[in-house]
Amino acid sequence: MKKGSFKKNTVWLLISQFYTLIGGVLVGPLSARTLGPETYGDLVYAENIVSIFLTLSSLGMDSYIVAELSANPDRDASTLGTALWLRLISGTAGALLSIVTVYALRPDQKTIQMVAILESIQCILVV
Repeated sequence: MKKGSFKKNTVWLLISQFYTLIGGVLVGPLSARTLGPETYGDLVYAENIVSIFLTLSSLGMDSYIVAELSANPDRDASTLGTALWLRLISGTAGALLSIVTVYALRPDQKTIQMVAILESIQCILVV
């Protein structure tokens, strides 16, 4: 490890966390105020359904991947390749399940369905 890289990485991580926090604090209330209570409630409903499946689609692999890479550094390419494919498959399944769930629970509300479709893309992209 290069000298000073820990400090540099820590600073970048803190800056990232700060901007994420500030973004959430500013965007949430502005969205609620702009959309109104009913539409904002629809948005949050669809986001929460998708977030349930997003959590399930991660398969808890993060800590396993780190442990496997630490234990077998010579097999890092195959470990990362396998993890990538598993995450893509589970993310696609999570996205499809979240869309099907929203369509089953709210068959007549097109706004919630469209938000769920757009939000479910993050199940696939969060690899």
